[in-house]
Amino acid sequence: IHQVWQERLQAFPANGNGPKIQHFFRAAELRAWLQANPGSAQEGTFLVDYELRGERATGLDLIAELGIAGRAVLVTSRGDERAVSEGCLRLGVKLLPKSSAAFVPITILDGVQV
Repeated sequence: IHQVWQERLQAFPANGNGPKIQHFFRAAELRAWLQANPGSAQEGTFLVDYELRGERATGLDLIAELGIAGRAVLVTSRGDERAVSEGCLRLGVKLLPKSSAAFVPITILDGVQV
């Protein structure tokens, strides 16, 4: 899924007005980055996979822990599972099926990532 996002977001200008992309493959990497960049939790859009490889926690758990529910999109192939959809509803997290990742419209407004 990282490759899909990389290809999609390369279409935006690299002149400083396009999105700043960070890829994290472990929950600890995202935690460390947010700790080093505390304002970023309020600025960006977080595309989080439900399944975190090598982790006991899920992407929903991580979103709740970091307090980024309002800025997060859970990208998963498990959206039909009741626990996943209810978790998204409870936290106010948007849900995006992985199968739609290559097609969902992406818009950048006034330098704000959407």
